[in-house]
Amino acid sequence: MFELDVAKAADGKHVAIAHGLTDDYLRHWEIYDAPQMSERTSKWFTAQKLCSCSSGGLSTMSLADITERLKEDEAIIAIFDLYNLWSAAAAFAQEVKELIADRHELWNRILIECYFQDQVEVVSLVSTGINIIFCVKDMAARRYSEFYICLYYQ
Repeated sequence: MFELDVAKAADGKHVAIAHGLTDDYLRHWEIYDAPQMSERTSKWFTAQKLCSCSSGGLSTMSLADITERLKEDEAIIAIFDLYNLWSAAAAFAQEVKELIADRHELWNRILIECYFQDQVEVVSLVSTGINIIFCVKDMAARRYSEFYICLYYQ
């Protein structure tokens, strides 16, 4: 089981292991010489090595890479954290849907973490069978627990 932070690159595609491609996020991953925001595409990001100063470097992955791994290995479960994709959650879910194509059974091994009811609603409209983890901050949101896996945090 893998929990993957997702960011939207300048070309509109999604990449894993970063909540964002801002300078602050990239410095956290030890990428210091990033190009302008408009050039931070999925191709650029997946060519980077993360944490190359403190380790041998970690590979990044595109959403296409991840879905290919899901197709190849039935033991993998992917949890996609959409923390910074407030307005792009539906586009992310749509990209997943297009990448898995007719392999609908893959939805059984994909969970999408959403943080707002609006995100939950737009993601659930993309396809039947989407598993959503609704991360809710206040306990009043218990009313959603019969519909979603709810993760409460403070």
